[in-house]
Amino acid sequence: MAGDGCYVDMAGYYLCIGSKYLSQSDFNSVLNDFNFFSYDSIKYPNYMLIEHLEGGYEHYSSDEWVLYYYEIAIRLAAIIEAKKKRNII
Repeated sequence: MAGDGCYVDMAGYYLCIGSKYLSQSDFNSVLNDFNFFSYDSIKYPNYMLIEHLEGGYEHYSSDEWVLYYYEIAIRLAAIIEAKKKRNII
């Protein structure tokens, strides 16, 4: 799921996630429950870059960030599975 639409900056922790089945509204609905900085892309509308900053600006510890990373991925996977079952792309 991680892919071409995202860049990497070693100043923080990042999650780059995307799928042809996901839209920006899907990302927004999942990320609404979290306090992460996120960046969408006009060039790659099916991808989202989620950032966890270091240096005192983060809302979560590194352990929490990893757990939420998995929670976000699981929620997005459920959306993808539902869309695939309904043949929505």
